[in-house]
Amino acid sequence: MDSQKKFEFTRIYFMKPTPEEVGIVSIEEAIVMKDFSEEEWNYIGDVFQEITGNNKKKTLDIGDTKLHFIQDPYHDLTVELKAKTINQLYEKIELEKENIRLVIG
Repeated sequence: MDSQKKFEFTRIYFMKPTPEEVGIVSIEEAIVMKDFSEEEWNYIGDVFQEITGNNKKKTLDIGDTKLHFIQDPYHDLTVELKAKTINQLYEKIELEKENIRLVIG
């Protein structure tokens, strides 16, 4: 930036808070919902060999994070991330952009 005024304008209107500013410490759950084909289910099983479940819901437990694949015939592809924050100002916030949803709690 060539001036403080331009920097402040950019910071206020274009820069978004970072995970550190919001206090996000982890992603507790990632949920992928889609009308998975049998070939896709097989591929998921090949990639994540420790995954458990059936052809309606499969879960991969990665310690503090759980990755879920859910059969959902009503959506092309939807991803939901459930993040944990230590900043009380940002608890219970939900943001949605196209097919991605972020839930901060």
